[in-house]
Amino acid sequence: MKRVFVLIHRGFHKVGDIIIEKTNYKIFIMTLANIFMLIASIAIWILGINESNTRFLRSGIIATILFFVVFIVLISKAAKVKLLLTISREGITDHSLIGSIGFVPFDDIEEFEMVNLLGTRAIGIIPKNRRSFIAKLSPVKQRTARGNITMHLPPVLINVTLAKDMTLEDIYSLLKKRLSDYSRLYD
Repeated sequence: MKRVFVLIHRGFHKVGDIIIEKTNYKIFIMTLANIFMLIASIAIWILGINESNTRFLRSGIIATILFFVVFIVLISKAAKVKLLLTISREGITDHSLIGSIGFVPFDDIEEFEMVNLLGTRAIGIIPKNRRSFIAKLSPVKQRTARGNITMHLPPVLINVTLAKDMTLEDIYSLLKKRLSDYSRLYD
């Protein structure tokens, strides 16, 4: 019984939620660089053995241990699932770190739109009532929404360029389908 409580308490999602994960290129690059450093430290260790040089031997052993520990830490970080977007039956939740909007119920959304912003494609949320929607946001997000409107963009943009195994078009069609299903059921 405790396990079920922990799963619910940690925010696991309901059945039927579509969870879009985030690709973490930074950890991948760091892991790759660490592998090269680990190989180099092993080479120094072997050189120390072949040359009978205790300085190379000690340096190689210490560096190998250090880079192996860092490798284990990086692998454990890479194994963690990072959420980008959750599409539920009630709305969407943006989990991206920079400028995330959080939860937006389908009640507030009129439609979605694909937009280009500074060479990056994103999905825009067009609210049913723009004023009341913006009023619900934090002051920083309100300024961002007003700035987007000034640039003739939807008030809220969801950047999905880091989506794992999904294209912008796939996510856009999922959002439109869920909004359509919600509208048919509750409007």
